Amino acid sequence: MKIKQCHELFNDITTHNLNEALEILKEDHKRRKKGHALAIFEHDINEDLSEIKRHIKAFKTVLLYYGVKA
Repeated sequence: MKIKQCHELFNDITTHNLNEALEILKEDHKRRKKGHALAIFEHDINEDLSEIKRHIKAFKTVLLYYGVKA
């Protein structure tokens, strides 16, 4: 059985997954800022928060490429 590729479907799946990852990062940032989460990128809390913010910005940039404002 062959499935026909649908670019819109791939875009929808991609943006959905990116949005989910973005929401997880935002939640991780909130929890880490309150001291309720483990380190994600760095052990130093301030460096970790900075790196999480950088990743959040990157996800938003990629979503803009797909025409989604996050």
